[in-house]
Amino acid sequence: MISPKDVKKAAELSRLKLSAKEEKELSRELESILGYIDKLKEVNVSGVAETSHVFHVNDFREDIRPKEIFDSST
Repeated sequence: MISPKDVKKAAELSRLKLSAKEEKELSRELESILGYIDKLKEVNVSGVAETSHVFHVNDFREDIRPKEIFDSST
């Protein structure tokens, strides 16, 4: 469990000033996030292929073709 004391310590290390109310609120929010992560751990992913990107990533700009880049470098 993440206590307001834990949040206070993290805030001090981050050089953030939080009120007691903010510490309690962040404690609840972080606990909720960790609870959600625990639920994700329960999901059966056996047989599901690993992915590095959910969406296709185009590394090249649409207005420049890779051949043009290499031609201009010579």
